[in-house]
Amino acid sequence: MAWDDDLCVDYYCDFEGWTKELFYKVDCDTLKSLKMVLRHRGVYTGNNRARLANSLYNLSTLENTPEWDPVEFKAIIFDQRSRAYKRQQNAKQTPLIAKQQQLQQDSLLASTYAPQSQQLEHSQQDGQQRE
Repeated sequence: MAWDDDLCVDYYCDFEGWTKELFYKVDCDTLKSLKMVLRHRGVYTGNNRARLANSLYNLSTLENTPEWDPVEFKAIIFDQRSRAYKRQQNAKQTPLIAKQQQLQQDSLLASTYAPQSQQLEHSQQDGQQRE
């Protein structure tokens, strides 16, 4: 099976020469299924609210694979075998990793400065007791 860019290339080849009118002649359910398969496998077909025939025709005339809208990219459920799914999962994990690293740094800083602040408190307490 083809995924992402490979699927997009296959799509271009299969629909090369199709006109917008040909897409309009195809059953709406068939177009909807085609668009869903493309999107699910990582191919961005344009705005999801656009007319099916227009979206699929426009995709067949593009020279480069269109980039995903960031909001749609986060919301869609991709097939786990697609590169889009892997990118989506990496994007979700990046903030978690950054947060974990920040917590580790904070913990390290706290353990570094805690003994110094405790020494300062003891020194101040010793000074008050002598007075």
